[in-house]
Amino acid sequence: MNPTIETWQTNPMEVGPIYPLAGWEVPMFLACLVFCVAFMIWKFALETSQYTAKAAQLRQPGELAAVLIEHETRDQKT
Repeated sequence: MNPTIETWQTNPMEVGPIYPLAGWEVPMFLACLVFCVAFMIWKFALETSQYTAKAAQLRQPGELAAVLIEHETRDQKT
């Protein structure tokens, strides 16, 4: 791996940017941050709706008993 600056006698204008956040780094970071936040919001909303639907399904009369019977029969088979 060769260093960017081989000697300190070099003109900095010929080397190019030697500092962080030069060029496309800031826009790409912001794009990734926006994508990550949007993905997490979408994922939490999806999982919340699925959890709410499952909870509502289990609250219906008879559904809880059916689930318990299913688990009991599974336990007896093993």
